[in-house]
Amino acid sequence: MELKVSLKNITLKTPFLLASGTCGFGLIFEKFFDVKETATVITKGLSLNPNPGNPPPRLYETYAGLLNSIGLENPGADTFLKDIAPKLEKKKIPYIINIYGKDIDEFIKLVEKLNKTQALAYEVNVSCPNVKKGGLAFGQDLDTLKTLLKEIKKVSKKELIVKLSPNVSDIKPFVKVCLDENIFNITVANTYLGMAVDLKNFKPHFKRIYAGYSGPAIKPLTLRFVYEASKVSEKANIIASGGITTFKDVLEYFLVGAKAVQLGSILFRDSKAPAKFKESLKAYIKSLNLNTFEELLEFFKEKRKAWEV
Repeated sequence: MELKVSLKNITLKTPFLLASGTCGFGLIFEKFFDVKETATVITKGLSLNPNPGNPPPRLYETYAGLLNSIGLENPGADTFLKDIAPKLEKKKIPYIINIYGKDIDEFIKLVEKLNKTQALAYEVNVSCPNVKKGGLAFGQDLDTLKTLLKEIKKVSKKELIVKLSPNVSDIKPFVKVCLDENIFNITVANTYLGMAVDLKNFKPHFKRIYAGYSGPAIKPLTLRFVYEASKVSEKANIIASGGITTFKDVLEYFLVGAKAVQLGSILFRDSKAPAKFKESLKAYIKSLNLNTFEELLEFFKEKRKAWEV
């Protein structure tokens, strides 16, 4: 059964992606399933120079999710080019590079270095702080986001995906900025800002106080963001990312307008989840007497039309 999906100028074998930050560089999952036939890897966030990340403690488990303060730890662009990209490419694993920088200049230099890879696209992390704007995230200011995307487009030789922040009151204007810059692939969304406290020592659990919240609890919130983002324009290719735990969650995201989904925290609980979801998707499409994933998206699109008549 054909599960491929087109996202502007790239085509994925399946609508499943391994979310940045949870799959490392994807290679470890080869022991659990055939990665190249099952999902597209989105690398952990990559910066121009090596980043040691935040000091411990870095994780805090809640009743229905996980707070992390990893701090975008990564080996830097040069190590990726030398030691990691060649392994992914030799194994023919499709991959997208998640990129971030502390300012626009760093983003530009990073993209110029990575253009030589065989990556399908760059996923631009706009949730990171812009040091030249006083630490405000690129994805929380419309003008800053617009400027960043304009500059990256000038040097990028890859398709672009913008990973928007959920830490805004209304995501629709940020989707519109992406579309205005002719960037149609949009990930909705990143982790939610949260915190934990240590009652024994009367202080925050994390050295940096705040941390990113992921896991099952955020799915209803991200589901709304995905639905709102998909309504901005039919041209938008929304990639849903947030709280997927079961195959039912996957279907719900497709129903509200997502064209692909990222699997994140679920990988810690069930390393074979992508392969299981792939088989479940085939069975579900067949149960509706449809033949392809694209047909399923059209089926769901027709159902959505009746929601707001």
